[in-house]
Amino acid sequence: VSRVDRAFRRFQRTGDPDALAFVFDRVAPELARLAAHLAPQAAEDLVQDTFLFAIERVASFEPRGRVLP
Repeated sequence: VSRVDRAFRRFQRTGDPDALAFVFDRVAPELARLAAHLAPQAAEDLVQDTFLFAIERVASFEPRGRVLP
């Protein structure tokens, strides 16, 4: 299990904003590169929407799942 996965699980269990910040710092650059490739004009919005989606649906995250494939 990666540090990112552990941090997201900690955020899921406790709502710890530092855990979410850790995940964001580690994942956002990769998401931004992908988003820039897919939709250059909306890359920032896509990254923000992805994290908003994850926050809003944190309870449905599968504990054995991975944050990144």
